[in-house]
Amino acid sequence: MGGGEKLAGSSGRKRDDSVDIMKGILVLQMVLCHCIQFFGRDSKPVQQQICDYINLTTFSGFLFTFGLSCWYAYFSRGFRYAAPRMLRTALKCLAAFWISSICYIGLVELDYYDPRVFRQILLLEKYAGWSEFLASFAGVMAAGLLLFSLFQKQNGYLTALCLAAGGLLTLIPYDRISDPRAALFVGSAHWITFPVLQYLFYFAAGVWFSRRKIVWDFRILLACAVLTLPELISYIRGGYLTNRFPPDAWFLFGAALFLYLYYLLAHALAARPVFGGICAFLRGIGMNTVFCLLLSNLAIFSFSAGKFKQRTFAFALLFDLVLMASIWFILHLVRTDSRRSSGKN
Repeated sequence: MGGGEKLAGSSGRKRDDSVDIMKGILVLQMVLCHCIQFFGRDSKPVQQQICDYINLTTFSGFLFTFGLSCWYAYFSRGFRYAAPRMLRTALKCLAAFWISSICYIGLVELDYYDPRVFRQILLLEKYAGWSEFLASFAGVMAAGLLLFSLFQKQNGYLTALCLAAGGLLTLIPYDRISDPRAALFVGSAHWITFPVLQYLFYFAAGVWFSRRKIVWDFRILLACAVLTLPELISYIRGGYLTNRFPPDAWFLFGAALFLYLYYLLAHALAARPVFGGICAFLRGIGMNTVFCLLLSNLAIFSFSAGKFKQRTFAFALLFDLVLMASIWFILHLVRTDSRRSSGKN
């Protein structure tokens, strides 16, 4: 997650590869979804089902992995040490939101000539499409800073309290939230946002898992299944997700089981050398989550504005593969040049 992730890896503590592997999986998911939405065909049920699944799991998954990382990087240390680093990470996410939003407005909505749009984006009065999640990343870091002492003591009871609070907050009258910055934290019927306080449960769960070193636990598997079941049944019966913007409780908790399975999968991959090549690729992507998501957005926005595009599922998949390979190559070049400049090659 930008600064926090690098801090966790450069502080002299052994980095948990499984966290980066899970982040890498989530990045691949989100980029695939964006490619399908921009270059695929909405009328195709399979493509819509893929996007539905990714929409259900990805943002919540990122918050969970950020919680996993933040325990080692921040909450296991003192406030004086962590506060400036958390603030720096939040500002990086906010800057990524500004860049992605401005590029979306200029390349997709073509409103780059209106100076009011820039002011609205900078002041968090407008959330451009496919960019709003970056503002929520910054908001989560701000919430983590404000609730620092609680996250330092994170346990099962506090995690359950966050779950209950998130569920209750989905009952607020969203149509009465008329301030765009309030919408970032509690949601609104007037702006598309990922409300920080509702989704904070996943961040808290990640901190708890890291603090207690939880991996396999049948009770957690069962609890996650119970949380996911209502949304799963609703989707099987109706063929569509429940309310996502703003989220209702079923959608909010619908990702729980899938994320716990991803978490177990990431640990299994990290523990088996036979998957070394796959893990190296996923780690490289996962260690640079915000960079990869921002760069992929810029590429997708740019191509969607030009004539070099098609509206087919095959093109969306090809674009996704080429894009992720290109991003991984850029990361490899940056790391290689960094080692050379420091005399470590």
